[in-house]
Amino acid sequence: MLKQMAQSFYRSVLDEVGVPASLSSAIQDHPALRQVVFGEKKTASSRDIQQWENLGRSARGLDAPQGVLVGWTDTQGSYASIDLPVTALSRLVTTRTVEQFTCDITEIETLGAAKSNLSEYSNLDEFAEQRCANLLGDISKEGLLKMLEHDQIRSVGANATDTLSRYGWDGRLNLLNEGGAHHFAAARYIAKHMDIPVPICTTLHEYVFDPLAVAQLNQQFDIFAIGDPAHDARAHLALQDAFKKVRATFFIGSLPWSAGDHARDASAIFLLKNDRKSERIADLFRKEGFMDLGQVLESKLAVQLSATKTTRVRSHQPSELGM
Repeated sequence: MLKQMAQSFYRSVLDEVGVPASLSSAIQDHPALRQVVFGEKKTASSRDIQQWENLGRSARGLDAPQGVLVGWTDTQGSYASIDLPVTALSRLVTTRTVEQFTCDITEIETLGAAKSNLSEYSNLDEFAEQRCANLLGDISKEGLLKMLEHDQIRSVGANATDTLSRYGWDGRLNLLNEGGAHHFAAARYIAKHMDIPVPICTTLHEYVFDPLAVAQLNQQFDIFAIGDPAHDARAHLALQDAFKKVRATFFIGSLPWSAGDHARDASAIFLLKNDRKSERIADLFRKEGFMDLGQVLESKLAVQLSATKTTRVRSHQPSELGM
């Protein structure tokens, strides 16, 4: 008992001088703080693509504008909540619309919706082979045309209504279909194996990182992923209590979860780089092996820049199907 009291007193002394001793202890007592399941998951579903425009969004929801971080700081002797507008965060992802964007059906790599679970398949070829085998009995031009004539295929022809999306950090073309997933996947599979061009011309919505915003965000903050298990709030409460004891400024918000990810048991924590206490905490997180989201962000930007350098405008052959 006396030993525990002495340790607690010693941690309090260190906390008072800006050394995050209580936070170090909380990490040891709550391993769940390190346990973050957040990684790239490439599947046949566009809903599994991470949404980086949501990085740092507050749990308060719609009343917290994009680009405003919510956190706690020591102000005038009181440890209180604070909102911080961050310009780099508000323009981290930019969007543009390309009208009459043209590609081939084989360049579509994910779908937005299907009666089957697209997340169970790593790509559309696998989805077609395993879930659309009953539609692949006729690998021919006639079989392809039959698939494309399905009434829920709305991406081919002069009156296409389904649109496309592409995320710079992912690079793939996604068809935002409302139906016809199985017939589309079968048509794509047949066209690929028969080497028959099937042009798609529709609106493309692109989402890309602003490289300057990425650089500015990483210059302003150290960003880490922190486990926040919904079934056990003790770890998160211990984290907040430890920050309060050292009176360190921190901000917390959402990770860029994909739309289809339901197990969101982690958060992003932002630490100011020009603050001595925050820098010590960042060093502790690195030592303890916490996921460095700043590094993840840089790696995602590298994917985008690499894709930009290698992208070439391709002219597609006219369709042999008369569509």
